[in-house]
Parts: sequence; structure tokens; C-alpha cells
Amino acid sequence: MVTFTRTEVQDALAHRFLRYSAISSQSDASASGIPTSPGQWELARLLRDELTEAGASDVHLSETCVLTALIPSNLPEGQKAPALGFCTHLDTVDVSLSPDVHARVIG
Repeated sequence: MVTFTRTEVQDALAHRFLRYSAISSQSDASASGIPTSPGQWELARLLRDELTEAGASDVHLSETCVLTALIPSNLPEGQKAPALGFCTHLDTVDVSLSPDVHARVIG
């Protein structure tokens, strides 16, 4: 079993957050289709690739940019737990600010 220190996990999460937030995924209210911006596709493809690399199965990105995947349990054989699902938007709302985010870690 691989173990990670708290700092390693924090650094990995911060790195992912910075990569994800750097993708401009602001919704375009004038667009007629879904998704409404190329950045939403870019983020979905990145997440699809990361899920596949992490060992998820049944990874599927639909023509309307809906991403689904199954992450297998890592519990010992015979042990059961309730299933867990996540649902989120890949876009950000237009609040008349720049759609380009330049997040950074301070301190």
C-alpha cells in the first residue's frame, strides 16, 4: 500500500486546483448548444483522461459534455459500503469579470 504525507496530499490537491482553475470555462449565454464554451470541453477531457489514468472504468464523455465514470471500491473483498456519486458543473458563471483565472498559492 502506498501512503502519502499530509503535505504531499495538500501539494497534489493544490496542483490540481491550479490546473483546473486555469482553464477558462465561463458559460456563454449567447451560445445555442451545450456545452457553451470550448473551455468546458477542455476541462471535461482533462478530467476524463485523469479518471482513466487513475483506474476508473466505464469512463464516458458524451456529445453534450457529460462525463461519467465508475471508480472501483478499494475495500477488502466481501466488505460493502453505500455507493457515492458526484455531480457538478464544469462551467463558471459570467459575472462580468475576466473568465481567465490566475490562481496561486500564497505563503
